[in-house]
Amino acid sequence: PGIFTSDDNKLIVDLDVTSYYPSIIIEENLYPAQLGPSFVDHMKMLRDQRIEAKKAKNTIVADALKIVVNATFGKLNDTFSPIRSVIDAHRVTINGQLFILMLIESLHAAGAEIVSANTDGVTICWERDKIAAKLSNIVSEWERRSGYLLERVDYSKYIRRDINNYIAVTTKGKVKLKGCFEPEPKGSGKWDGMIIKKAAVEFFVNNIPVEDTVNKETDLRKFLFYERTKTGGVLCFDKQQIGKSIRWYASIVGGAITRYNPNAK
Repeated sequence: PGIFTSDDNKLIVDLDVTSYYPSIIIEENLYPAQLGPSFVDHMKMLRDQRIEAKKAKNTIVADALKIVVNATFGKLNDTFSPIRSVIDAHRVTINGQLFILMLIESLHAAGAEIVSANTDGVTICWERDKIAAKLSNIVSEWERRSGYLLERVDYSKYIRRDINNYIAVTTKGKVKLKGCFEPEPKGSGKWDGMIIKKAAVEFFVNNIPVEDTVNKETDLRKFLFYERTKTGGVLCFDKQQIGKSIRWYASIVGGAITRYNPNAK
């Protein structure tokens, strides 16, 4: 957990590989034996279409194609998939880790602080003059050696609970929310503790005290939580069954809601 902030001396930079796993399949020419080399051609077509849609800011097409290409990789390790090829799935993930480690090694050796790293990218904090003098050469050399492209985004602030749960504010003022900080998806109807997410984001991004956000909120749904049972389980309140799917709110009065799973725990 931590809060990282850019200033006049240092800048936070995120480097992300464009369509990483699909690109590994393409660059390394990986394909299930039962389908043949044309698998790579189709993957390249979909990957390139997604990149063009992203550049054109056509988010609907870009997001849809992201699901398609990433799901295609996932099916390589799916027992019931006709495109299953476990060895190629392993080639993608292991090569992916090694290429990212190459990038991290180059950045670290040049003096950059590695703030975070995940499957397809790395976030660093580095002196602005060093970034201006060294970063473009490191990126170009890695792209040349690997065959992949890096996308750069500069952050003014980066707040994380852990690797997959964070808030990132770009230098252009765009706020990126990941994991536990993400708002409720439209139409989901869960309303699972949204006031907590909202208060956390307002506090870290806009310096608004938590109690101010809570006290000014007028939409009761943002205070609701969601719970459901597993197959065969029951939900009880004061020993009375209250259904399989419930919404509730935390209070200083009342009792506890208990979920009994099929194994009676």
